[in-house]
Amino acid sequence: MNRHDRERLEHCFERCARRAWRLARAWLRSGDDASDAVQQAFLVAARKPERIPSGDPWPWFSTVLVHEVRNARRKMRPTLFTQFAPVADPEGEASFDFADPHAEAPTTAAMREEDRERLWGALDSLPEAERTALVLTYVGGMTHAAVATALEVPRQTVTARIRRGLEKLRGSFRGGDERITAALAVYPVGSPPGGWESALVQWQSAALTASSGSSAALAVGGGIVMKKGLWGAAAAGLVALGFWSGFEVGESKGTKAPETTELAVVDPVRLARDAEEAGWWSPDEIASHTEVAATRARAQQEEIEELRAERDALVAQLEEARTQLSAPVARSAGPTFTFGEFGALAAIREANWEEMADASLAVGDAIAEIYRLEPGTSPEKAVLLSLQENVERMRKYEYRTIDKLPTSAKHNGELTHPITLTNLLAARLARAGLPLSEGQIEAINELGERFEAEFAALRASYPDGALRAQRVLDEYLLKGAFTDDLDSLLTAAQRDEVHDPETHRIASLDLYCPSLMIIHTSPLIVGTTPTEIRDKFRTLLQHRYALSPETEAGDVIDLDAAIDAWWESCTSLTEVAVHPARAKNYTFDQSVHAGEATVALLREILSRRELTEESRTQILEDPAFFIPRLTIPSEA
Repeated sequence: MNRHDRERLEHCFERCARRAWRLARAWLRSGDDASDAVQQAFLVAARKPERIPSGDPWPWFSTVLVHEVRNARRKMRPTLFTQFAPVADPEGEASFDFADPHAEAPTTAAMREEDRERLWGALDSLPEAERTALVLTYVGGMTHAAVATALEVPRQTVTARIRRGLEKLRGSFRGGDERITAALAVYPVGSPPGGWESALVQWQSAALTASSGSSAALAVGGGIVMKKGLWGAAAAGLVALGFWSGFEVGESKGTKAPETTELAVVDPVRLARDAEEAGWWSPDEIASHTEVAATRARAQQEEIEELRAERDALVAQLEEARTQLSAPVARSAGPTFTFGEFGALAAIREANWEEMADASLAVGDAIAEIYRLEPGTSPEKAVLLSLQENVERMRKYEYRTIDKLPTSAKHNGELTHPITLTNLLAARLARAGLPLSEGQIEAINELGERFEAEFAALRASYPDGALRAQRVLDEYLLKGAFTDDLDSLLTAAQRDEVHDPETHRIASLDLYCPSLMIIHTSPLIVGTTPTEIRDKFRTLLQHRYALSPETEAGDVIDLDAAIDAWWESCTSLTEVAVHPARAKNYTFDQSVHAGEATVALLREILSRRELTEESRTQILEDPAFFIPRLTIPSEA
């Protein structure tokens, strides 16, 4: 192993060892199995050091660790899976020895022992997928994206599992999501078997030996056994490389494991003496390694001081967290935004925006999970039930705002109104720990006031008998511009929270997109060829508007020219064939093209003098956009 790879391996160990133990211990529950999994993960890193990121190695290493833990779980018999026992002092609070910097990071319990046991019992009762997602995220400290990578599932699936898991935990544990997740984050997992010093020796020596390609490490039952004759040499090598911080070489030679101390820095003079007596190195090697060790010793002392300062800061932070967790969580009352005349509506001021935010997140997760299934695959029943349940939760608000918030759309015009959208967004970001700043709130209020003024002027500009499809299109474009301006005011983290790149601005998938206005009233005209689509559309128009192929005078109502123009304006929807199951998932821009083409087509038909009054009325009042979709033939 070259110097660069060795430094990467050392960096990985220093940054990841304790976090790896916490994650493995919480997931496997068995200390021995957890220690073996951590060791196996470090062996993977040692054998492929070039893959270790030069920055923060934890996102990469956590994925390696999850793979090893999953392997361990598959080998475990259910009868051996025992209840996890937290580490606590007689008073019921978590206990750690702050005098030892190599002990687990200082922590504190968020609640009494009986509450912790109830929480962990409730966690055990969850389905495996939901429990795993919660443990990896809140106990292991992994991001949703990292968990998704490690489990080889979409990120939205991880988010959905976490949300369902938290919903179930609320029924078994007193406290909201903040208290539950905080309790998981500070849950004590204890030390590895034999203590931290022993575990560090085992993991480090196995990794270093594996990196050198030596046969000194033998894989046995998922663990590593060192050949006795090489223990002392491996230990001395670890010291010389600066890999064994916190230990010093003992007086014994050859085969005996080194003694450990509370906190020892490598003594280069003693290192040289022991190496010379043991016959491990040549004189030149002794001089070289002594210099390396001396440099490392100075760096170690500086690191120790930094760690002590970090420890003190963590203690203060965790004490503050205990105080916050013991007090009721403050909840904001009422809406964040009340701009315009409609901000005074009781439906806006009395709405439960936190419930709306939770429901919208659950709906979005369920929709995304269904969307990512292979076409023709049925979603899980639990996903469908969650979708239906949370849609109904959101409809309570819609029922109270129908005919109170102005819209030309037949469905979801109220849900896409900026007064709804901004309050839903504010609640969603607040629950994610990414609340809007005062500056953002002020800027969004200005956006809302401007929208209200422009929308009011637009509505007042229409003459009697204005084409409804035109009014829907104008409202659609105005709301689209508002959401664009709104997104520009968010931080990157806030946008990532509310927008999935795979579903952003896609009809039937994005709950923050104005396309909700049209998805239930805009017919899809699908076909595998342009001719098939045009024939279907002609028949649709004739039936929808009672357009007889011939008038009483025998004149033919020719739709071909209007359909030709409509088809040419919708090329963005037909240039690429899609699977029939994806036909309804068009983009916002594509639906704008369809809306503009529809308005032009309807105006052309209205210009015909042979129309009956019944047909004319139906055309004028129709809110639909006609959306063509070229699809892949079924045999493909």
